[in-house]
Amino acid sequence: MKYLSVIILSLFLFISCGKKKSELILFEKDEADYTQFINQKPKPNQPNLSLDKRIVNNDYPIEIALYSDGKFFYNLPNLGEGEGTFQYENGVLKLVAERKILTFDVEMNYTFTITRKDGSQSLLKFRDRRGNQAYSTSLTE
Repeated sequence: MKYLSVIILSLFLFISCGKKKSELILFEKDEADYTQFINQKPKPNQPNLSLDKRIVNNDYPIEIALYSDGKFFYNLPNLGEGEGTFQYENGVLKLVAERKILTFDVEMNYTFTITRKDGSQSLLKFRDRRGNQAYSTSLTE
């Protein structure tokens, strides 16, 4: 099952990113591979995204800071700031947050995965009002 997930993700990346097959690198992602993305401290009461390392995509746009206590903080300029929890599961990080949008309680689910062992490429997947989304991300320190 694990290998099937890697193959499906690779196929998705190949199709969605327009990359040549020879540029994709397949590898088993262990929990330790994600350490480089996690701030080695618990989430502060008032996170400062200009000081902490964070996962960023400027096109969507979104910023996410992961912390060693399994919590994360996010900033979506269109929706504001919030927090949630994350855990390693089957080679990816699963992020979950709840927020109120208008009068509705909404559960936000993200999947974060690295696509190169050195962390130079990573991907954030989620579903929003426009459907399934996948955005390339970078680590900013």
